[in-house]
Amino acid sequence: MMQLIEIPSSEQSSSEARLLLREFSHRINNEFTWAIGAISVAAAHSPNEAKAVLAAVQEQLQSYAQVHHILQLPEHRSCTDAAAYLRLLCRAISRSKLDRKGIELRLVERHSEWIPSAADGWGFFGSFDFGNSTQNVAS
Repeated sequence: MMQLIEIPSSEQSSSEARLLLREFSHRINNEFTWAIGAISVAAAHSPNEAKAVLAAVQEQLQSYAQVHHILQLPEHRSCTDAAAYLRLLCRAISRSKLDRKGIELRLVERHSEWIPSAADGWGFFGSFDFGNSTQNVAS
């Protein structure tokens, strides 16, 4: 017996992909929130030495959560100041990964506008520059 398989239109599959991405992102946010809360509760019941360590871990998780939040594609597709977005992303990445290593990330800005779409995503916009920054630091 033959089974019919419906192939969705590209617009429908794009919409479904955005919905799935939002759900996945929402779950990641929930996990960050849960972990940060669990660390906070553990710190409240710990000796002072452990509180300092747990506070550092909590701060690190909060900075990772901030990077995740900034990388989420916005709901609207309006024109966005790309330099302002990259500035925000650079600060968040610096706080989450580079500050503790003594590495300074500098953004050379040029004014440009960008209309985000599901096809390119926010994070992809700056990935080349960040990848090169990582390579330059490592070498």
